[in-house]
Amino acid sequence: CALPICVQVGVPVILTATSQTYDLREASSPPVDTGLPVSYLSESQRVCTVSGSTLVPWTVGRCLIVAYQGGTADYRPAEARQVLTVARAPQTISFPPLTSAAVSQPVTLSATASSWLPVTYTSGTQDVCTVSGATVTPMKALKCSITASQPGDDNHLPAKSVQRSFPVERGPQTISFPAVTGATARKPVALSAKASSGLPVSYTSDTPDVCTVSGTAATATRAGTCQITASQAGDKDYLPAQPESRSFPVQKMPQTISFTPPGGATVEERLTLSAKASSGLPVSYT
Repeated sequence: CALPICVQVGVPVILTATSQTYDLREASSPPVDTGLPVSYLSESQRVCTVSGSTLVPWTVGRCLIVAYQGGTADYRPAEARQVLTVARAPQTISFPPLTSAAVSQPVTLSATASSWLPVTYTSGTQDVCTVSGATVTPMKALKCSITASQPGDDNHLPAKSVQRSFPVERGPQTISFPAVTGATARKPVALSAKASSGLPVSYTSDTPDVCTVSGTAATATRAGTCQITASQAGDKDYLPAQPESRSFPVQKMPQTISFTPPGGATVEERLTLSAKASSGLPVSYT
């Protein structure tokens, strides 16, 4: 697109025309500048407009400009026409660098096109980070690469894509540890803490004289107060979580006695009694 017959959308152009006169009696005489001001108008208002001597192309198409001089007492009116081609304008993308991000912490991307057309984003490292709209979500503590693009439209050429890479740090995580209820001595109770990272949670007993832990179950050895701490040590993508502790009362277990009386006895006969407690504890008799 080369001036003066081609202009670009959105790029103002200063129009220049001069009013000249010449001697009709001498065809070879050079034209003389009258010094009279020239005015301009656009006959293609949808495509281009004129303010003073400034032409503003608005859309791709054919722009017809008229330069005119209304005349004076000494000069007749004059006009000249010029057809300009309005071509698609170039555009660029501004994409501020991203310093860092953390796993599972979404980041909003803020690239802009000089045309103000919407910018689209793609991830060059799908296994590290994904993009949805203008939001990138890191998934691994590696390097994330994002490309910003603008394909252009009827009035703008495609922009040159811009790529930005940034390191992804290990992400924070938290532990959710629901309260434990209904614990009784010698009966295992399930522990159901979860880490926001989805990594497995480990448990330890802070009161081993009251309760012990095996896997995801706590078993109370006696009545009292049991305290369990849930932990998650982190991995290559997540930082260690802040441990969460839960205390809960351990109630005494109910028990029953099974007592089958002797079939019969005689005076001074010694009898063996055979009552049993469901707890296995010794039974006393009165």
